[in-house]
Amino acid sequence: MRMLFCVLLGALAAAPAAAQDDDLELDWDSIDLDGDKPQTLEYSGSSTQAEAGFNRDARATISLPKGNLKVRCHDGDVIRGGLSFKLTGTDKDAMQRFGDGIRLSAYGEGSSGGIKLTVPSQPSSVKSVVIDLNVVVPIAATVSATASRGWVEVIGCKGFVTASAGKDGAFVKGPMTGFKVSAASGDVGVELLEGSEFTKSSAITATKGAVTLMMGLDKSARLDARGTEMHVDHEVSGRISDTSAAGNIGSGGPSLVIRSGGVVKITASN
Repeated sequence: MRMLFCVLLGALAAAPAAAQDDDLELDWDSIDLDGDKPQTLEYSGSSTQAEAGFNRDARATISLPKGNLKVRCHDGDVIRGGLSFKLTGTDKDAMQRFGDGIRLSAYGEGSSGGIKLTVPSQPSSVKSVVIDLNVVVPIAATVSATASRGWVEVIGCKGFVTASAGKDGAFVKGPMTGFKVSAASGDVGVELLEGSEFTKSSAITATKGAVTLMMGLDKSARLDARGTEMHVDHEVSGRISDTSAAGNIGSGGPSLVIRSGGVVKITASN
């Protein structure tokens, strides 16, 4: 320790006069004088679980307490999940125990089932956790997808889709019969594809973010939308202001309720 101080002081004394005139400051926090400053470590892994034998219109439930979720609907009778995770921290053994404790399980058969992610309590030596969960479900399934502390994305489903994100937003796209999409923070996007049999009451909620809904001009709904700004490409038989819209799109039809802490855009898809 004494030798290191001498080296530092000697280096400062030997510096040119012009350099000494500058405001020279040492970042003492970044100097590991004792050689025992914890180093940042990484630990990663992956897991896959599958369960076959589901009906194509099964009720599929996917939930995870931490991480990001992607759901894809496919033309098959399998619900399958795969996860990957990456940890950073300062204790290799604690990180490995935590990572190995992240468990993915598939359950159910026939008319209902799903994927569940279990995450253990995070020790203080684990500084950051990134979990990505990818799931495929039958295309006509009724889907419920929840990412309590992450973002969620559901693509290609023909049934009713419920998607809930704890942060960073949510995006749902497909020829759905209806949807209920929400995010506690972040933006929400919904794209109702051509060929959709849009027949069920639907809702979009972005508590602190913006909302964008894309749907064809041939779609009908009973609209009730509120936000900080309102932009609607479709004709609405009712009342439209700078911050709200209420009335029928087309011939009316299923209820469509939108609540946003930001801008609301209802645009016409091709």
